[in-house]
Amino acid sequence: MRNLRSTDLKLPETGWGEAILAGSYTDAGKAWTDDGKLGEERGLKHRVTTATRPVPLVPPLVKLLRDHLERFETGPGGWLFVSRVGKFGRPMPASLSRPVPLAAVERAFKTAREAAFTEAEQKSPLAQRPYDLRHAAAVSTWLAAGAPPTLVAQWAGHGVDVLLKVYAHAVDGQGPAAMKRIEDALNDEK
Repeated sequence: MRNLRSTDLKLPETGWGEAILAGSYTDAGKAWTDDGKLGEERGLKHRVTTATRPVPLVPPLVKLLRDHLERFETGPGGWLFVSRVGKFGRPMPASLSRPVPLAAVERAFKTAREAAFTEAEQKSPLAQRPYDLRHAAAVSTWLAAGAPPTLVAQWAGHGVDVLLKVYAHAVDGQGPAAMKRIEDALNDEK
């Protein structure tokens, strides 16, 4: 999310969109980057640096991203979500903007979680980190909706074996729905 650029997006007026992910942005710190910057871009895990991964975007997310692009400027590298305020709340020049620091994302997520969840839900392990939404809101939902595991694995950046090992719970109990799809497919052949 933090390394997402406007050029990585296909955002039609209506319907599904697509993001072409090319890597991530890491807050390594000046002492740990080759160029002395606060963070650095990295390629997709366990892939060549030029690899990309397509991810579908549901229509409501397409609308949110279109609205964001209309309202805000992108950062110097074309990043969608950049720091716009520096020390002491002063506006930051676009040339100095970088992807929103992970600590800021985590603070905003914690605030949103507290506002949205009951006290019992806040104490539970449900969506404790922004990364957890990848599991709950995306991959598990895709599988539960009946998307083919090979396609879901591609979208998620997993191998099918890892996908099914980690997300087996999301495909449990889908026997009746699968049987209905098979029956429909057989009836179509007649």
